[in-house]
Amino acid sequence: MESRTVLEGLLYDKATIDSILDNFMVNTYMSKSGDKVVADKITEMFNFYMSLGYTEDDVRRITKLHPQLLMFTSTGVMDKIKDIVSIGYTKEEVISLIHKYPALLL
Repeated sequence: MESRTVLEGLLYDKATIDSILDNFMVNTYMSKSGDKVVADKITEMFNFYMSLGYTEDDVRRITKLHPQLLMFTSTGVMDKIKDIVSIGYTKEEVISLIHKYPALLL
């Protein structure tokens, strides 16, 4: 399975890999899109979170807590960040809040 290999390469443990892949299956993303598309989506979103300034360890931690974060779109995440900024926080503060409370993106 390509998506499993990608997750192993990102240094997720087996239990987290199973949880992430189960999450994709529950949301029928994998069954409709195929494993290659899922692997690409995981890589895309992992890299996107890193582009926000998080370390690899940070991304692993927040996606272990909330595996569905890997199924989001970068546009959707940026829209949520902009929404929080619109109530008075800076982008940097929002990034820090998400680091502490990743459920803010849900």
